[in-house]
Amino acid sequence: VYVCVYVSLCFVGKTPQKHSLTFTQRIAAIADTLEEGLQRSFVQAITSHDLLSLKQCLRTYAIIDRVGDAEVLFRHSVVQLFMQQVGAVRPAGKKEKEAGAVEMKKKKKEE
Repeated sequence: VYVCVYVSLCFVGKTPQKHSLTFTQRIAAIADTLEEGLQRSFVQAITSHDLLSLKQCLRTYAIIDRVGDAEVLFRHSVVQLFMQQVGAVRPAGKKEKEAGAVEMKKKKKEE
């Protein structure tokens, strides 16, 4: 699926939103799309206890040198939810969720 998105955006020359994006912007859009899909797959693999998918996601994070992103995502999507269930932490509001996203972006910029 991700390869098809890449091929359609790079070789066909069509983008979902705008046709006037630069090459760098197109690559960034592709990277964002792939990252969002990887995040969804990672969380789904954890919640469904799918070890094969989880291994694939973790290997992918390692290959693209984004293990820190996987750690942050795990902390925000799994640990925080568990802590809320046991009553140790109040539910994350919009600001906390945005702070988590900002934290992931900062890690990317540092690399």
